Amino acid sequence: MDPALDSELKRAEINVRRIPGWVEISVLDHGPGVPEDAVGTLFQPYVRLAHGRTSNGSGLGLGLGIARGIAEAHGGQLELANHPEEGLVATLRPSDEASG
Repeated sequence: MDPALDSELKRAEINVRRIPGWVEISVLDHGPGVPEDAVGTLFQPYVRLAHGRTSNGSGLGLGLGIARGIAEAHGGQLELANHPEEGLVATLRPSDEASG
């Protein structure tokens, strides 16, 4: 969760809810969001947007792809989307079976 907490405003909202077949964990980071045309590239290896490069010079752009691969390997999903008002929302849905 470090990238969410490293946003310009230094705050994030975490929500957890159960929906049929899933437990859904969402993190909203209240930062500047991501250009719509770039959201689909964020899971690709070594992709770092300008905001990420300036706020964290040590990252390599591998974390989101690794996180999605782990989620999918366990029957889950990891999605990213801009929030309609501000920031980026990362939503993790581990399968209900994986959550026990």
